Amino acid sequence: MTPSNPSIEFRLAEISTLISDARLAIIENMAVDLGEIEGKIEDVCQFITNNPPLETQQTEQTLRRVLKDLDRLSEDLTRHHIHHTPKDTV
Repeated sequence: MTPSNPSIEFRLAEISTLISDARLAIIENMAVDLGEIEGKIEDVCQFITNNPPLETQQTEQTLRRVLKDLDRLSEDLTRHHIHHTPKDTV
């Protein structure tokens, strides 16, 4: 259940879950829609801008984890693309 005004940490945890789900879908060779992740990232950036965190160190650590998750997703997508793109034949 989503709180009526979710905290930054909750919002970032939601993004991490979406990224994990996308990575699992890639492993299972399923299509991945990154639109929801992108939207949640835009929302949390806007939220942080309008509501600067009091616990900046904790928020920074959580943001770094989300960025690492995004890097891993990017690597997974690149690897998937390389292995599933038809090669030109001569």
